[in-house]
Amino acid sequence: MPIVYSNDLHANSIYGRIFPTKDPYCFASFRIEIRMSIAYPFNVPEVFFLDSIYHSAVQRDSGRCCFCNFKKQYKPTTSLVEVIEHVLNIVDSSYPLEHCNDDTITNLYCNNYEQFYKTALEYTFKYGLPRQ
Repeated sequence: MPIVYSNDLHANSIYGRIFPTKDPYCFASFRIEIRMSIAYPFNVPEVFFLDSIYHSAVQRDSGRCCFCNFKKQYKPTTSLVEVIEHVLNIVDSSYPLEHCNDDTITNLYCNNYEQFYKTALEYTFKYGLPRQ
């Protein structure tokens, strides 16, 4: 993953791809951006999906990944590898988290899993990248 420095004096970004291992996301890879404020590592970095993904922990308009639970356990010594592993765990679990970003997706997951799975799979094939 190359390090790309932002023109914004308040943040640096790293771009990369994740390769989920569980259904319905395991059929593609997804580009992410990890944004670190100038207060990093004392502030939790933000993670954004650059490819659309149908997941309750990812805002559909901005691609921002929900880190509510991770913020509680984050320390300045937490590595970027651990941040990426946390993102992968969120995506691979697909189970809605507390304080998720998208209540519509959460409700669909809880009340009509078949439709949730179908929609998530459609997004995966439409917006995800090949796993090569």
